[in-house]
Amino acid sequence: MQYRRLNHTDLFVSPLCLGTGQFGSNISEDIASQQLDEFHDLGGNLIDTAHVYGNWVEELESPSEKIIGRWMKRSGKRNEMIITTKGGHPELEHMDIYRLQEKEIVRDIEESLSYLQTDHIDLFLLHRDDRTIPVERIIDCLDTCVAQGKIRYYGCSNWTLPRIREASIYAKVKGSKGFVANELMWSLADINHQGLPDEGFVPMDRDTYAFHRSKGLNTMAYMSLAKGFFTRKAAGAELPPLISAIYENRTNTLIYERACRSMETEEYSFIDLSLHYLMSIKDMPVIPVAGFRTMNQFREGMKTLNIQIPENLLNELAEIKEYVYWE
Repeated sequence: MQYRRLNHTDLFVSPLCLGTGQFGSNISEDIASQQLDEFHDLGGNLIDTAHVYGNWVEELESPSEKIIGRWMKRSGKRNEMIITTKGGHPELEHMDIYRLQEKEIVRDIEESLSYLQTDHIDLFLLHRDDRTIPVERIIDCLDTCVAQGKIRYYGCSNWTLPRIREASIYAKVKGSKGFVANELMWSLADINHQGLPDEGFVPMDRDTYAFHRSKGLNTMAYMSLAKGFFTRKAAGAELPPLISAIYENRTNTLIYERACRSMETEEYSFIDLSLHYLMSIKDMPVIPVAGFRTMNQFREGMKTLNIQIPENLLNELAEIKEYVYWE
């Protein structure tokens, strides 16, 4: 497996990140452990989780982090893995109450360390933003956690471009690394912003792309398979209303039709195209985050690392994209 060095870090990561959002809720611990075992054995080393993952099941508390922690302790593979987790998410029953005060950030980090059964987090991301808090306070808090050895690097997720710019300016003045990564919504499929079920989701758009490229900001792409939008269309399956609301639009029809023409003579899937579209971007490190409900889906996804996609096709698909439709 060919690893990529994340800019502004000493982290060398696999080209694909294993998403664990459903570990402990829709994915049992046995299946999760199998995925972690096979991901490691295939050379994968980047795992994405969050302190809030699985908390939508009433009796559970951070099951994804806990399962990963038990797996790392049992397998002895902690030092071979790069762990990304996210904190600062609102409590699910109070999504309108933000949690980015210093004490809340520190609490989430310390609880994540305990659940992951580790003494440090390789990359800690702020899951949401609170625009009422000056970025200076947030960066200072995270720098303190770095100095204490609790986290190695930090970044953001679902932050707007103006706030990321503010944080970047302050970090430069302070002489801090600041945010080294951003995890945001991005896939081969274009997005209807008005169809998003959560107004807190921040998708990649052209301005954000240009900023990332200019700064060499590492990018992690969640929903990298667009909830199976293209795969479902290819199978003739009826699209659930939520997926249709997010992804049914003119450019996705053009992307789909162009990809189908190439598949008439070549053997690859929409999973392959979706992941390679992101992994092939040369302007800055882009790591797709992909989660899989079953072992069959997981193995199908992992096969993409051994598949070659014509560069001219990926370039054509990228040219079709509009990124985001705003209304």
